[in-house]
Amino acid sequence: MPSMIENRLSKLEQARGPVRTSSVHRVIGDSESECLAMIESLVASGRAIESDFFISRVIISPIGLSHDAAA
Repeated sequence: MPSMIENRLSKLEQARGPVRTSSVHRVIGDSESECLAMIESLVASGRAIESDFFISRVIISPIGLSHDAAA
């Protein structure tokens, strides 16, 4: 993840203050449904709770290309 995004997310996490018990989780997937499945998996495993903050990013590849395609 680019450092600019990491810095902004870190500032958001710090701004929440120590009193709050929610965490911020970053999820990256190929589709919205994949991101939702990852979030559900985090909650089911106990690594996250439903009231946590989730930032999802869907990566879309150009038409006809997969993420594995060589440039």
